Amino acid sequence: MQFGGGGFNGVLVTGLGLPPLAPADRPSPLARGFVTYGTDSGHQNAPGVPLQAFALDEEGLTNFAYASYKKVRDVAVVLMQRRYGRAPARVYYVGFSEGGREGLTMAQRFPADYDGILSGVLVINWVGLQAAGTRMGLAQLGDGWMGPTTVKLVNDAVSCLRSARWPRNSEGCKRAFDASKLGCAPGRSTRCLSDAQLNAVKEGGWHKASQPN
Repeated sequence: MQFGGGGFNGVLVTGLGLPPLAPADRPSPLARGFVTYGTDSGHQNAPGVPLQAFALDEEGLTNFAYASYKKVRDVAVVLMQRRYGRAPARVYYVGFSEGGREGLTMAQRFPADYDGILSGVLVINWVGLQAAGTRMGLAQLGDGWMGPTTVKLVNDAVSCLRSARWPRNSEGCKRAFDASKLGCAPGRSTRCLSDAQLNAVKEGGWHKASQPN
C-alpha cells in the first residue's frame, strides 16, 4: 500500500500509521500484513526555506507533479521481490488532499501499476488553489485583516443563510449572500466590516457582486 503525501510534501511518508479517516481502533495496514511505503516527492523541507522553493528546480517540480510516486512505486516493488522472493499480489494507493491529487494522477498516468486507488478531498485545481490563497493573503494585509470576532460575524451570516434557504446548495447560497449588509454604517464601528474587510470577503468569493448571474 502506497501512502500519498500532503501539502507541498517535503516530509518522508513512512506508511507506519493509519490511512486518512481510518478508525483509530483498527490495526494499521502494516500491522495487517501490508508492505507500506511513501515518498517526500523528492525534496526535503528545511527551516527558514519557503515550502515552495523546490519548484524552482525543474526536476523537483516534475517529481512533485507526478514522477516521484511512480519512481518510488517501482523501487518498492523491486525491494519486495528481493526481500520476499516475489512481487506483491496487489498494489494499492491511498491519499487525501494533496495525496488525493497524487492518486488521481497515478490513475491517469500509470493505471496498470495499481490494483486500486483511494483518493479523497482531491486538490485538483492546484494552481487555482495557490492563486486564491495568495489573493486572500494580499487582501487581508493591513486594514483588510479580520480577527476571530470578525470572521465569526461573516461565518454566522453565511451559516444562517445556508441553513434557512439553501440547505443543500452552497453555490446558490454564495450567489444570494450580500456581504455589503455587514458593512459599517456611519457611526458604527463594531460588529461590522470596514471597506477593506469587505474587499477581503469579496476576494474570497463570498460576495454577491463577485458571483456569476
